[in-house]
Amino acid sequence: MKLKNLARKKKHYLDLKSEILKIAIESVACGIDSELSFRKIAKQLGVQHNSVVHHFKSKENLLFAIATEGFINFSQILKEAVLKPKSRKAQLVAMGTAYLNFALKNPGYFRAMFGPHLSQLKSSDPELLTASNLAYAALNQACRHVVTEALPKASDLKINKLTQNMVLQNWSLVHGMAMLFIDGPVGYHFQHSHRIYKNICANILKNSVKELYSSLAC
Repeated sequence: MKLKNLARKKKHYLDLKSEILKIAIESVACGIDSELSFRKIAKQLGVQHNSVVHHFKSKENLLFAIATEGFINFSQILKEAVLKPKSRKAQLVAMGTAYLNFALKNPGYFRAMFGPHLSQLKSSDPELLTASNLAYAALNQACRHVVTEALPKASDLKINKLTQNMVLQNWSLVHGMAMLFIDGPVGYHFQHSHRIYKNICANILKNSVKELYSSLAC
C-alpha cells in the first residue's frame, strides 16, 4: 500500500511539473515570457502557488528548463535530418530545413532557447549549456564535412577557420528566416502556408550552400 501511494505521489509530482512547463511554453510561444507568473500558472492548474515554486524556484529556472528541453529535442532533430541525404551539401540543406521546421512548430521552445535573457546566463546552468552545445556541435559537424570534402588537403587550421565561417553564414541565414516567420513580419506581408515557406527556404539554402561550396573549391 505504501509503495502504491509513493508511486501515485511521484506520478502526480511529474504530471504537475509537465503541466507547468506546458503552460509556460504556450506563454513564451506568444512572446510574453516577461509576463510569466507563477500565480497565474497555479491558478490555471488549480493548485497552490507554492506547488509551482516547489518545482521551479524562479522564473529564470523555469525558462532554463524550457530551453534545456528544447535544445535536447532540437539537437536530436538536427542529427536525424542528415541521415537520409547522401551528399554533404544535401545534408547541410536538410539540417537547415529541419532548423526552420522546428522553429515553426515550436515557437515557445525556440524563443526560450535563443532569447536574449538566456544568452548571458547560459553558463550559469550546466545542463542548459550542455544541451545547447549538442545542437551547435551537430551544425558544426555538418559544415565541417562540407569543408573537408571541398578541401581534402587543407590543414586543420584552415578547415577550422572555414568551418567557423560556414557555421556563422548558415546559422545567420536560417535563424534570421526563422525569427521572421515566428515573429510575424513574413506571415503578415506574405500570406503563404508553412509548407510553401519551407520550400522557398530550402531553395535559398540550396543556393547558399552551392555558392559556399563553390567558393571553397576555388
